[in-house]
Amino acid sequence: MYGEQDCNGMNRGLRIPRCYFKEANVQVYDHLQLHVFVDASEVAFSAAAYFRVINTESKVECSIVAAKTKVAPLKPLSIPRMELQAAVLGSRLVSFVQENHSVRFLWSDSATVLAWLCVDHRRYTQYVACRLNPADAAIKWGKNPCPEATDEWFKGPEFLRLPEENWPKQPKPSKILEEELRPCFLIQRSTIPEVVIDFSRFSKWRRQLGAVAYVHRFVDNCRRKCRGETPELLHLSQAELKKAKNTLVWIAQCLYQLAPTVDECGVLRVGGRIGAAPHTSFDARFPVILPRKHPVTTLVVDDFHRTFRHGNSETVVNEIRQFYSIFLLRRVVKQVATVCQWCKVKKATPKVPRIAPLPLARLSSFTRPFTYTGIDFFEPLLVKVGRSSVKRWICLFTYLTTRAVHVEVAYSLSTPSCIKCIRRFICRRGAPGQIYSDNDTNFRDAERLLRKELENVFIPPAAPHMGGAWERMVRSIKPAMEAAHNNDRKLDDEGLVTLAVEAEGIVNSRPPTYP
Repeated sequence: MYGEQDCNGMNRGLRIPRCYFKEANVQVYDHLQLHVFVDASEVAFSAAAYFRVINTESKVECSIVAAKTKVAPLKPLSIPRMELQAAVLGSRLVSFVQENHSVRFLWSDSATVLAWLCVDHRRYTQYVACRLNPADAAIKWGKNPCPEATDEWFKGPEFLRLPEENWPKQPKPSKILEEELRPCFLIQRSTIPEVVIDFSRFSKWRRQLGAVAYVHRFVDNCRRKCRGETPELLHLSQAELKKAKNTLVWIAQCLYQLAPTVDECGVLRVGGRIGAAPHTSFDARFPVILPRKHPVTTLVVDDFHRTFRHGNSETVVNEIRQFYSIFLLRRVVKQVATVCQWCKVKKATPKVPRIAPLPLARLSSFTRPFTYTGIDFFEPLLVKVGRSSVKRWICLFTYLTTRAVHVEVAYSLSTPSCIKCIRRFICRRGAPGQIYSDNDTNFRDAERLLRKELENVFIPPAAPHMGGAWERMVRSIKPAMEAAHNNDRKLDDEGLVTLAVEAEGIVNSRPPTYP
């Protein structure tokens, strides 16, 4: 039924029949279809659902079921996004109406949305991808005045009254729409194919340089034959070798933070501030950049190493820097020298034999101090006797287990003087179980005299390393005596004895291990 119209042509009392189809029976509803239309504009989007049946008289009837409209969000959206929002609204309207209807159609006049529905959603942005699902459809609410009850809004579009074969067909998208596609970053690196040169087959720079030069010659000769010219068959020229070197450098180069410049051959060089130097070569002013770990760099450094006869590495570094800029060059030179076979042979040294296990005297815990004693004499000291200066020696006794020391002043290197030092030691420290010493003459004579009283053991000849225990204590007692005697005046005999005892106390007061 219709209401009266106002002055603007709007219906003030529009009424819609509650029954979809007044004259339809149960058999008519067996072929019921649901059609949802969606559309959108800049200010709103909407969806409208229609039922379509064929009555007993084979006449098609359509009736509106439900409609929903929403205004555009405050944040402006593009028209395709608004169409997609309408599709979401339409899909929800379908879910609301479809509970009792199995046949349904969803319609949209947006080619963009139809294209989005047919492609892989993972290729699009999250806004589009998250709104694509198997039930997507959309419709937009129009801006026209309030329609009449007999208009398309309530009765559906005219083509629904036609047979299905006359309905509009969904066009197939001819191409993927670029709008809303995810950004794709393509990184392309242009390099020379290194499969042409197998660097592992070359152990010397000059051989690799000649091989690449002959490859260039082969290519040039092929071109000469095509032009009808005579091929080149002579020895390699300097120009061909230079071209081969530029090719190898070009393959090996990589950019560093060296303000690089490109020369006329396409080779990267260091761009420095000495380009105007008149008496410096071009290579020294603009050295070629080479990476540290490339095989070409290794062969170049090896060539300089051989040229300068496997000599001083600093000389090799200095010469390489006249032509090339290599990061951590000294490390590369050292690595090349390490694997050089000539250097391995010429600089090889005998392997130090394994040190023998420590003797029992070095490991005897819980024994009386100086049970195992080492003895040694060290350098003469000048002392003042009257108006003359005479020599005195220090006789050092050390306990081999804990390295405690006992110091005696010897007035000569004679056998009687050695025996007197040993007697004084025994009187103060007790008789040792074993005495170890080197093979000085005074020790051998004293050993013959004391053989009956003490069991003496001497180290073998020409084996000073076996007496390392007391030799090390000699090195400790000397600084202690220098620290105790801090003036330049000569000592007398009594002062020397006092100094020796003070140094002995300093050394013995140290802890046996780190605190």
